[in-house]
Amino acid sequence: MTKRAKEDELTAERRTPEAVPAPAGPPPELARVLAAQRGAGNAMVSRALIKQRTGVRQIHGDWIGDIVNKAKKSAGMPYVATIGSEKVQVVSAAEEAEAARIIKDIQDKYGIEVSTSKGVQAVKDHYDKAPEDVRKKVKGATWLFAELVALERALAHFAPILGSRRSTSERIGAEQEITSASKVDQSITKNTATGALDDATLGEFFRDSKNFALFTPGETSDIDFPGDVPKQLEATTVHEIAHGLMKYAEGDFMKETGYWTDRATKSGTAGAEAPPTSYGDKNASEDLSESTMFFFVSPDRLKNGDGSAAAGTPGNPCPKRYAFLEKIVGKWKLPVGDFPTPNKDTAYA
Repeated sequence: MTKRAKEDELTAERRTPEAVPAPAGPPPELARVLAAQRGAGNAMVSRALIKQRTGVRQIHGDWIGDIVNKAKKSAGMPYVATIGSEKVQVVSAAEEAEAARIIKDIQDKYGIEVSTSKGVQAVKDHYDKAPEDVRKKVKGATWLFAELVALERALAHFAPILGSRRSTSERIGAEQEITSASKVDQSITKNTATGALDDATLGEFFRDSKNFALFTPGETSDIDFPGDVPKQLEATTVHEIAHGLMKYAEGDFMKETGYWTDRATKSGTAGAEAPPTSYGDKNASEDLSESTMFFFVSPDRLKNGDGSAAAGTPGNPCPKRYAFLEKIVGKWKLPVGDFPTPNKDTAYA
């Protein structure tokens, strides 16, 4: 099963549904549903919608969504909130407000736009050789509130090199590698005429678009942290972010860990510290992203291994990788301290 996606990816175009004219006013079927909502509450609404489903199908889609969401919101059930251009599943007005706060803060603090349409564009552009009918089926998905929480937590690990803080970091001379984050239903399996919708990939980074997307299969995955889906969401997000923000360190990573001679070739050195997972054993890029994921989300797991792998095999303790990442992350902030006060000839307003 595909765990996370490829690293050197691009970007495509958003599928726009065919326009359906909105009716001038609610038809009799809808009027009965609204009357039921006022008179008998949400349970009656649900039954009425089912009973009148043939007629209601003719109603403009937004009307149905509004009715269902209002009914769910009143009943304290999960509902879909529209926040800017994004759809987010929440359970309360307070959670909806928090989701809006997260989306705004991610843009303001980290210079990253939460934009599902850009992720759809990214998938379609990258998989430009896949069948057109497959590419047309790529669509945006509703964010889970937990995914936005995980996104904010994941980005916080990289805060010193994101947004306005990047200009005071070691990465000041390089453009920010990620500028948008998306929720997309599914990716595409491969960029060939036999490409199909992908029902396994959890996330994917598209380098040319500076975008990464989370996919619907990741909503319930706990592949690295059994029984802890929220932690897995954060971990998967960190992994994809690392493909963008940590790429610059890949060469030094290979040299200092000794497991790779180039991105795809293992050194074969006896006793070389292996990657933290078998997924990281695919290539140096995945190794670095997996190592970064554990460094931030479960550092003890990186240092001490999974408890079952022998030295030199994936899952073994990775003290070299931990030390390398500790050094890299430690360099992100420029040194501060006491410096001579500039005189009038060198001070500028």
